[in-house]
Amino acid sequence: MVCGRKNLGATGARSRARRPDELHPEKLGKDLFRLAGEYPALVRLAPALVGHQIPAWYGPDGKVFVEMSESEAEIAAATYYGAPTNLIRDEDVLDTWFSSALWPFSTLGWPDETPELKRHYPTNALVTGFDIIFFWVARMMMMGLHFMGEVPFRDVYIHALVRDEKGAKMSKSKGTSSIP
Repeated sequence: MVCGRKNLGATGARSRARRPDELHPEKLGKDLFRLAGEYPALVRLAPALVGHQIPAWYGPDGKVFVEMSESEAEIAAATYYGAPTNLIRDEDVLDTWFSSALWPFSTLGWPDETPELKRHYPTNALVTGFDIIFFWVARMMMMGLHFMGEVPFRDVYIHALVRDEKGAKMSKSKGTSSIP
């Protein structure tokens, strides 16, 4: 069953590469596209409490310095202001779901155009549980569209969760599943 083609998110996308070819089961796939279509709402979620801290520092006049480290930001600020200047680090963090959304292409050498990236992006299929469609799958699609111009996978297979005898989701961190 092939889902009908439609615009995905805020990208204004119209080409075939803007959404996976097939979603199994189709009913759950519709939730994925509804979430991806709400892209602006996803980036305005409540601030994350844990994750990678944003590498941005502010000067006294609000000038933003985005650097790999605090020392690099201090050098950039000193060059800009003509003297050493106190900077304030942005307190926000990129949540781990945001960071993992880059996984389909960042693991293949992106932002460089590597042979691995050319060969393996997009991939053929993603197999995932329905519980992370919003957290991970929609974000991978949005990041793929934004940075690569197409979704990271052709087919998405959405499955149920494996649960323990009490009906709770099995979890490595809780010790309720085998560790591969």
